[in-house]
Amino acid sequence: MKAQTKCMRLQRHILTMIASSPGCTFQDIVAAYNGIHQSEEIRYSLRWLERRGAVQVQQNATSIRCYPTGKVWSGMITV
Repeated sequence: MKAQTKCMRLQRHILTMIASSPGCTFQDIVAAYNGIHQSEEIRYSLRWLERRGAVQVQQNATSIRCYPTGKVWSGMITV
């Protein structure tokens, strides 16, 4: 349960960061959490948010950009 709470907290933080800075890159998110979370944890949380439709991820040859969709689901804080 503790790991799940940590993951949900990370997802909320990532969603807040993407909402406040639309188009931020995956590297921006990793840099913001450098030393706190591993990039694998961030990647997992970002994919989880994308599967639930909370963020849109666009990948090109040089970067991965993240955009909020505005979709909210139960159990998640609205940003």
